Amino acid sequence: AQSIKKFSADGNLVCGYGAPARLSTITNFGQIHTQDLSFVVDDSPLKQGRYSPGSHVPILPFSEAELREPDIIIVFAYEYLSSIVKKTKHLNSKYFTPIPFKEVELD
Repeated sequence: AQSIKKFSADGNLVCGYGAPARLSTITNFGQIHTQDLSFVVDDSPLKQGRYSPGSHVPILPFSEAELREPDIIIVFAYEYLSSIVKKTKHLNSKYFTPIPFKEVELD
C-alpha cells in the first residue's frame, strides 16, 4: 500500500485539501510533517496563513496549489470531494482520501 510518506520519498509533491480538525488528528497520529505533506489548501481565509497543530503543515490559499501543481492531493475535507475535484481537475493531480487511505477513481 502506498502512503503519504512514500509518495514524498519518491519525489512527488504532496499537498492536502481542506483543514478540518481531522487534519491534525491524522497528521499527528501518522507522524506526517512538512517533508511528507508540503502544504494544505483551505478555502477559508480564517485558516490560511496558519499551521496545522502539532505537525505545523502550512495552510495556504488555493492559488498555491495552482502555482505549485501538486502530483498528489490528499482530500482531508472528503465530504466536499466532488467540488474539490471539479475545482482542481485542471492540475492533473491524483486524489486520495486519508481514511481509508485510497486513491479516488475519477470518471
